[in-house]
Amino acid sequence: MAFLPNIIRSNVEKQIAASLSHDRIYSSGIPTFETLKRVNGVVRPYVIKRFYLPDRNGVRAVSGARNDQWRFRFDLLSVAGDEDSAYTQGLHLLDKLVGYTPAAGAGEFTILAGTPTYVIMNTSDDPAAYVASLQFQTMFGPLDSGD
Repeated sequence: MAFLPNIIRSNVEKQIAASLSHDRIYSSGIPTFETLKRVNGVVRPYVIKRFYLPDRNGVRAVSGARNDQWRFRFDLLSVAGDEDSAYTQGLHLLDKLVGYTPAAGAGEFTILAGTPTYVIMNTSDDPAAYVASLQFQTMFGPLDSGD
């Protein structure tokens, strides 16, 4: 038996990497002026992925909690030096991930309500980068897979 959340996460990470024309994908964190990833002082487009722990959501199984319906969620933060690039990269990720089925026993990914693109300011209160955030989810169950 395999633990289905591990399979889903692994496949999501592969799908994100295959969706981008660059390999600038980082785990966790909230971008600030101090943590922006720069090359020669320039913010090149990159993505931050943040995974949530699965939670029970929906149908409860008579045979126990491990067989319930669960929800798997993750955020992607599309970061770039200008608003259009952050937004465009975010749309590209949305196109590649909505409808993607990460594993047997899981549904297709859908997107949750988003937030507007926001600005990261430098120490002089000038825009240093822009962030477009996306949150995806799928339902799955049971926790254990026969794969």
